Amino acid sequence: MMTSTGVEAVVGAMLNLGFKKRTGMIFTRSVAEGVLGWVGLNQATRRQAPGHVEVNPVIGIRHQQVERIVAQLRHKKFHPYIPPTVSRQLGYLMPEANYRTWVLGAVEATQAQSADLVGAILSYGQPFMESGSTLPGLCRLIEDGVGFDFLLNYRRPVALALAVKQLVR
Repeated sequence: MMTSTGVEAVVGAMLNLGFKKRTGMIFTRSVAEGVLGWVGLNQATRRQAPGHVEVNPVIGIRHQQVERIVAQLRHKKFHPYIPPTVSRQLGYLMPEANYRTWVLGAVEATQAQSADLVGAILSYGQPFMESGSTLPGLCRLIEDGVGFDFLLNYRRPVALALAVKQLVR
């Protein structure tokens, strides 16, 4: 668990924005009925100054109906928030479209980094979450390869079948 002052500021801001803290550094909040916006704050302390943490934010969308069916088909227990159905590292959602991390520590300058990270989650992560909050939007993201192939391979046919079923109603 990250314990720097900057990380504590990020956690507090996420809670104030209505995200629910889950296991580790995973946060979720509802973006539509049965759809969770998902934020994972991966951490690394290696090669960082003492008291500093490098944060690699991953933004995801979890479609509960898709995940419930995938779990049933794979004879696995349904987990309420892991994994996200689709996900992307936050830096790739930003205008630069590059891998990006934030280094957070215990110094005052880190407050600006913490605010920048939370601002990026709101400015770029939130629209991404909303873009996949419908089945057609989710299917577009899956077809664009947003996420890991080994996860998408199971979710693609389920999401497409649910989208078709929704269309014919």
